[in-house]
Amino acid sequence: MNAILQHAASSAPGGAADDRWLDLDELADVTIIVDGERVVRSPHGWAADCPGEQMIEIRFRHSTSVSRLRVVSWEVEQSRTQEMTIWACLRRGEGHREVVRQRFNFSPGGATAQVEEYALHLTDVSALQVRIVPCIDGRRAVARVSELRVGA
Repeated sequence: MNAILQHAASSAPGGAADDRWLDLDELADVTIIVDGERVVRSPHGWAADCPGEQMIEIRFRHSTSVSRLRVVSWEVEQSRTQEMTIWACLRRGEGHREVVRQRFNFSPGGATAQVEEYALHLTDVSALQVRIVPCIDGRRAVARVSELRVGA
C-alpha cells in the first residue's frame, strides 16, 4: 500500500505546446508528510506506507506562475470519501490561500480512480500544498497518489 508521487517535465499527450509541465526536481523542493512523519525521497519518486493524512508540499526555489495542477488518486480495496485541499503560498509568504477543495467517493465496485486537472491562474507562487484526508469519517485509510504534476 504505497502512495507514490510522480512528476514530469514534458507536455501531456495531446497538449498544446505552451502547456508544459514543470520539472519539480529542477525548480522545487518536495516534501511529503504522512500522519505527522516526514517521508524520505527515493530515486524513483516519493512514497509513504502508512495510513493517515498526507501533506505534499512543493516549495519553489524561485517564485513562479502556476496555470495547471494534475492529481491522480486511486483506491481498489475499500469504499471511502477522500478530501483534497490545495493551498498556494504567494508573494514569498505574504499571502496564503485555499485554491481548491474537493471530495471524492471511492468504491471498489465502481469508482476506483480520481483524475483531476485544475486550471489555475496563480502568479508569484512560492509554495503549493496538497493536503489529503484519505477517509473523512476517521477510519484508517491510505491516500494513494499516483501522479502529481504542476504546469506553468
